[in-house]
Amino acid sequence: MDARRRIAINAGGGFVSGLDLVATGVVLAADRLGWEVLAIRDGYDGALFPERYPEGGIRRLTPEIIRDSRGLLGSAARADPFHVRQVTEDEIAEEADRSADVLSALRDARVDAVISIVGASPVTGMHALSVAWKLHRLGLPTICVPKSIENDIPETALAFGYNSALGHATELLDRIRIAARDAGRLAVVEVPGQHAGWLALQAGMAALADAVLTPEIPYDIEKVAAILRPDASLITVAENAAPIDSQVEPPKPTDMRASLSPLSDPRFGEGARVIERAGQAAHSAALALQRLTGRETLPLTLGQLVRGGEPSAVDRQLGLGYGAAAVRALDAGETAAMMSFQPPDLRVIPLRQALNRVRTIPADSPFLQIARALGISLGDSGRVMETSRSPSGAPMGLVLNIQHFCINDGPGIRTTVFLKFCSFRCKWCSNPESIHANPELAYNINKCIGAKACGRCLKPRRRHHAERRRVPAAAGL
Repeated sequence: MDARRRIAINAGGGFVSGLDLVATGVVLAADRLGWEVLAIRDGYDGALFPERYPEGGIRRLTPEIIRDSRGLLGSAARADPFHVRQVTEDEIAEEADRSADVLSALRDARVDAVISIVGASPVTGMHALSVAWKLHRLGLPTICVPKSIENDIPETALAFGYNSALGHATELLDRIRIAARDAGRLAVVEVPGQHAGWLALQAGMAALADAVLTPEIPYDIEKVAAILRPDASLITVAENAAPIDSQVEPPKPTDMRASLSPLSDPRFGEGARVIERAGQAAHSAALALQRLTGRETLPLTLGQLVRGGEPSAVDRQLGLGYGAAAVRALDAGETAAMMSFQPPDLRVIPLRQALNRVRTIPADSPFLQIARALGISLGDSGRVMETSRSPSGAPMGLVLNIQHFCINDGPGIRTTVFLKFCSFRCKWCSNPESIHANPELAYNINKCIGAKACGRCLKPRRRHHAERRRVPAAAGL
């Protein structure tokens, strides 16, 4: 048995229902081994800013404490230990690497290893996997437990918190569908889905939505409008779903706007959503459908509503299982690893397998096939792209660019092939034409004189534009 006697547990940003169940599994399993468990508050904020917590940023957990309390871990993490924003004596804001301070605080607390519950936040969520990996490289043994209401963490079939969010979203969608039907309106409801459309797809199917729009499938709003029945009442939209004709180069922001809102997205105009995009997808789709169908639409956003409530029975078992399995992995000498639920087993996989990846809906997903069989529109032609698989079944992709004599992104001189499709949808993306996997006619909206009337005159420039801007291999492959 490992000689390790004191471990710590923390949670990355983003609340999910029943988060303390994972901590309960850790504490109960560690107690049977005679280990002590400490809680690091709000990610690593408790180690970096202990003065913010009257009871201490790092506190002990016991079976008695964990059974009678909630919210002990905290999920309001805002600081990346490697990029902590601080103000200097000259009142200049800058970022500093304070990972050494984190390791020092953990050494002072005699912590031998950390179990990190990561995911579920655009601020410190998926990126927390990279933070855990870098801390491991600095000598901190780490085991990660995946949590996400979008189920977008790779190498696991079910992240903790997703099943509860799915149940909450389905219940809310059912209520909205019934109310919209009785009022004779068409409800367009946005659910979380910044990187993947699992929640929109499965909740939409469970609530018998008339259409489901996801980030993986750029939708044609005219095709969605064409299949809607006169009594259609519900369309489910993922947060980052986008129409096919939106993949054009956005206008450059003015110098004043760039200085006041450096993270703003020009596609969302000058309103409240230049930085916070929640509600934009539902509003855009609802407005377009109202113009095409003449029906009154009702754009709604579920947002944080699906995070609350009581955890489902599945998540209760999964959270306890993830926590206990993480302790067993540490006892077996594992480190730099992530727990993975691959039914019916809970397995330990190398953490590097989950880095810089997102679990998206594959083109041949059975859930897509079921949705189409139920008559649910997905905003596309209704068939899987023929180029998604070769005759032998091997994955295929659409080539965006081939660059010879490359010396970046790896050792040596070589030829690099850039493929279309990237699931991250970064606001600052320099290559928006690489985001979607389907073939697209690329053009510069600022130079087009046809007002997007047809685009046919721009076909000869298609290859030129695709070669002019290429996607980095790390994001495009």
